[in-house]
Amino acid sequence: MIKICSLNLLLFVTIGICKYSVYARKHEKLKEVFSWKQIGYKINGYSYRNSSDYEYKPHAVYFEEDLEERERFFIQPNNVPIGFEVYNEKIFVTVPRRRYGIPSTLNYVTRGEKSPYLKPYPDMMRSRHLFSVYRPRVDVCDRLWMVDTGHLEVPNDRRQIQPPSIVIFDLKTDTQIHKHVLDPSVLVSNRTSAGLTSITVDVDPHKCDDAYAYINDLATEGLVVYSLKEDRSWRLEHPSFRHNDAAMNFTAAGHVINWRDGLFSVALARRLGNTLAYYHPLVSTQEFAISTNKLKTGGPLDELNPVST
Repeated sequence: MIKICSLNLLLFVTIGICKYSVYARKHEKLKEVFSWKQIGYKINGYSYRNSSDYEYKPHAVYFEEDLEERERFFIQPNNVPIGFEVYNEKIFVTVPRRRYGIPSTLNYVTRGEKSPYLKPYPDMMRSRHLFSVYRPRVDVCDRLWMVDTGHLEVPNDRRQIQPPSIVIFDLKTDTQIHKHVLDPSVLVSNRTSAGLTSITVDVDPHKCDDAYAYINDLATEGLVVYSLKEDRSWRLEHPSFRHNDAAMNFTAAGHVINWRDGLFSVALARRLGNTLAYYHPLVSTQEFAISTNKLKTGGPLDELNPVST
């Protein structure tokens, strides 16, 4: 069971029952907004309640035949939502292509129903240009930013379908307004694109054209910076972006898992007139911070000390 719970305007994704949040004020509970046992889609007016070998088209004739998994349109158990973002009454839900049978990677639902069908955003025809999106972000200028990794992550069939890119939508008109194909120099190896799983937008609401985006690379352990004004992307490296071997072993149901994921996400905070970027590798017990001014210059990063352990 996948549940989305809210506390004011914050969303929490949980498995099972919604519980008190450690961030909640005393006696304030999380409110369940959505919950699904399985994901379904509503595409071009047709509801997919269960798996479907084919995309429904009016007046089409379908013949029963054995299809390989990669040929099937919708395989319900393979659809696992990963990213969520809120814009007014609309909640964006992403389903990265980590398995076959994903009809649409960028979707949305609206408040009201408890278990609504996902609808491709902005519609099915335009959503086909996106291949695999993880965690989109809405900025203060009413825009939706995302990284389309372009990477198929199916075990034993991992491959790059299209170049990784930054895509921006105008949420007032539901139209794509910009696309930046990432410079090949930021891609360390054929694993890099699959690690571009989160984007953080740094922008002044009075200077919307002068925005920066910070993209984590958890696979090859780096940070990608993008300038909208210059339409240019570059890569930064630092030991603090890398996983910590001492924190590497995870245990689940008695099984030890060696996880080596690096830089996982970036959060921004204003402090004494300066904007700080807080970040950590997924496999680490330390949190780091750096002025965004240093990220924007593209030069070498100084030695950084953790802000917490």
